[in-house]
Amino acid sequence: MVLQDENDSDLLAIFENAPIIMLLVDEERRVRRSNKMAQERTSRENEQMVGLRAGEALKCIHSTDHVAGCGFGDYCHDCTIRKTIVDTFSTGKSYRHITAPVHLNGDDGSTELYVLLSTTLLNMSGNKMVLTCLEDITDLKHAEEAVRKSEEKWASLVDNAPDFISTVDRNHMIEFINHPVPGLERSDVTGKSVYDFILPEYHEIARKCIDHVFKTSDCCSYVATATGPDGSVAWYQNQLGPIVIDGEVTGVSIFGTDVTERKQSEEATLQSEERYALAQRAANIGSWDWSILSGDLKWSDTIEPMFGFNRGEFGATYEAFLDCVHPDDRWHVENSINVALEEDVDYDIEHRITWPDGTVRWLSETGDVIRDETGKAVRMIGIVQDITERKKVDQLKDEFIGLVSHELRSPLTVIIGAINTALSESEYLSPEETNGLLQDASLEAETLSHLIGNLLELSRSQASRLLLYPEPINIQDVAELVVESIRRQSPSHRFTVDFAPEIPPVRADQLRIERVFYNLLENATKYSPENSETRILASLEDDYIVIGVTDQGEGISLEDQENLFDSFHRLQRHELAGITGTGLGLSVCRILVEAHGGNIWVTSELGASSTFFFSLPWR
Repeated sequence: MVLQDENDSDLLAIFENAPIIMLLVDEERRVRRSNKMAQERTSRENEQMVGLRAGEALKCIHSTDHVAGCGFGDYCHDCTIRKTIVDTFSTGKSYRHITAPVHLNGDDGSTELYVLLSTTLLNMSGNKMVLTCLEDITDLKHAEEAVRKSEEKWASLVDNAPDFISTVDRNHMIEFINHPVPGLERSDVTGKSVYDFILPEYHEIARKCIDHVFKTSDCCSYVATATGPDGSVAWYQNQLGPIVIDGEVTGVSIFGTDVTERKQSEEATLQSEERYALAQRAANIGSWDWSILSGDLKWSDTIEPMFGFNRGEFGATYEAFLDCVHPDDRWHVENSINVALEEDVDYDIEHRITWPDGTVRWLSETGDVIRDETGKAVRMIGIVQDITERKKVDQLKDEFIGLVSHELRSPLTVIIGAINTALSESEYLSPEETNGLLQDASLEAETLSHLIGNLLELSRSQASRLLLYPEPINIQDVAELVVESIRRQSPSHRFTVDFAPEIPPVRADQLRIERVFYNLLENATKYSPENSETRILASLEDDYIVIGVTDQGEGISLEDQENLFDSFHRLQRHELAGITGTGLGLSVCRILVEAHGGNIWVTSELGASSTFFFSLPWR
């Protein structure tokens, strides 16, 4: 390539303003000209770089390894940048995007960078020069390394998982398995039909489940027995989920858990369905591009529904965006944008928006300002994410700290006090007194256990991780079991269990139904006078069993009933009366009952008793 005029203004402008480091070096690898990016990265003027060898100009830490300077040290012998420049001079060959490491000295110490190196030989007024271009790809290399480590981590997780993890294709052939049953190698399993390893009587259910996942993208589960090479039979609970690539289900993942011991100990019970569930929520993120000069605002398809609009309804201007911002947050948003534009600081804020229907949502926004060569802001680009659910969780955390700390501390105080007294005063206490102290500690420990259980159920529900383990249960047996537990805590109260004789068994998670009964009965005794009666009734109504718990309390007004089942909601008159509580019991009841496909409600009026009903489907 021959340049007729080294000072050609167009080429010089391109060279000077290129967004990468550009150097013109002679055959001694000495810099004859550097561009602005090179000067900026080295904090040197062009005059300071001219005459220095390339490594010296770039402040390579190895440029002083040898007394002769850059290019003569042991490290320099294998330096990719040096060898590439030398080869370009020797052969005339141009190189493009050669990855090269470079160690530079900076104000805050040495830094290892990765660059894409490109070279080409120029003939400038009869002098050979090599145009050397260096593009910083350090962040990309770090990202690639992070991806590599992440892949290794997940591969290790899969390989060392205690469960069997496999994938099958549309022909139900096994493509991958993390570790086969003892006595088999991976090669003995991959490429084979999944039905080669399960007993024939389970082929149909396995086939239906796999086909269901391919057809609907929904998760599925089944229990089947597998045979080992020695003829041994083991039970496996298999959870199936879709493998989706580019919107298409290309395979099915199977997570197999050995449940042989559990099946052998529960031969008289039905297998719990879907013991494990696969659930993942993708973050709702969109991008936007605002032209400051024209005022036009472009954004991705996901943002319109994020702002409560149907596609095409948004005005696509900065003013239209501001109209969506909650009035109380508008000044904060405008000020943050102005500061980013005028003071060149990051745009990173959280604010509320109001949908056309009045719904208020929380958003997180980050953006960068794009400036022209004069430094004038011309565009602003960024991303936005709906963080409403996160805000709700944060609010719940705050409410948890405020409302629950006392409820946790009170039983702990009793437990610690009773145990310390029993230990320190044992020689002065009668066996009856010691037993009384330990019984007090036991009752408070049970109360604490139920409080923590309610918190865990609420947490699982908020995180969409509430899993049920249904099995046939006798609802009256469950009620009587809980009554005995409550009677120990409230011996002055009387309980009546009156179930219709035709009540059938119901498929439900027994531990969760016990919690529903416990919360309702605990409330009934807490808000009823001593020596009063609590009645537990049950009847059969169509496809549902309806259970009612009637107390002898003061009743609940219609206004208070509206929010009665909300988390942390308590009646103001109860708080004023000094009745302790967290407001969790009824909300957990609703969560658990609705998870079973039932409903929960109350019938009451102020000044009269209350009956809390919940229904469970029995078929």
